[in-house]
Amino acid sequence: MNTALISTTWSRVCKVIITHIQYFIIVTRLNVDYPAIIGRCQYVLSAITGAENYIAWSPTCLFPHLGSAGQAAVQLYYGFMLPCMVAVVVMSLSLAHQLAVVLIIASFILYPSLCQTSLGIFACYIIDSGAGAFKENQKASWRYGYWVRDMQQKCYDGIHRQVYMPIGVASIVAFCLGLPLTYFLLVWRCRHNRKDVFVQIKYGFLYVQYKPRFFWWAAVLQLQTLALVAVQTFGRTVVVLQQAMLLLVVLITNTAITMTCSPLRFPLIMVLEFLSSAVLSLTVTLSLALVGESSSSLHSSTAVSGHRSM
Repeated sequence: MNTALISTTWSRVCKVIITHIQYFIIVTRLNVDYPAIIGRCQYVLSAITGAENYIAWSPTCLFPHLGSAGQAAVQLYYGFMLPCMVAVVVMSLSLAHQLAVVLIIASFILYPSLCQTSLGIFACYIIDSGAGAFKENQKASWRYGYWVRDMQQKCYDGIHRQVYMPIGVASIVAFCLGLPLTYFLLVWRCRHNRKDVFVQIKYGFLYVQYKPRFFWWAAVLQLQTLALVAVQTFGRTVVVLQQAMLLLVVLITNTAITMTCSPLRFPLIMVLEFLSSAVLSLTVTLSLALVGESSSSLHSSTAVSGHRSM
């Protein structure tokens, strides 16, 4: 009995650790000059969780002859095909009901990567505004901006509108919204026999750690993750300070909702989740200091050069 309790508690702790790692990867993708050790940790953890990483690893490394459009397509298809690769491996090792269990866990781990790939289709960056004293020299002035995966591709035009936008809409419905809805429907369907051993083996990963009235909280957790991924994905088109502030707002809001509802059954897991949120919020707050320090250094160097020129 003690062995079973220890095993169950350890599985819940592992889930908190996985969630913390997912959030850590999102937070440390801010365009901030972090210490080298944080960058190395992010690269390793991104490779383990399947999260896209454009510096340490990208599938386009296998196709160096492709242009920017081809590399953007490879990155997009790789992001969507990764869960299918997991499914193929699992199918060769497990029975049908075991496949369902592992796919639920795999989708939980890969959910941020799927959301980033889906939302990234609509992430655009405006290069030239078409205004100013030398607007005639601004060549990249497409009003909707350019796709962050391929800065030579105009957003909502050409192949982006004809091919990638339909894929983006379908993937947002299927992954970003479909997975949380699937989690909710799975636990809702078995809400009356949650104590059944077979049900716990199959779906216990989604509801065992929560109080009975919050058995659906796994879907809320995924939506909280989606909010962070959305800020990280679309925040690349704004200045770093604004992106960091938005991340901090989402982290604090998620923490406030979780602490107010108190959905977790065990106090230890609740404490671990609170500490995780505190560490992540502190990381973002300290990154604001790094951004401020970089800005101060830039202004100081400009002032010195201006003084010398005088």
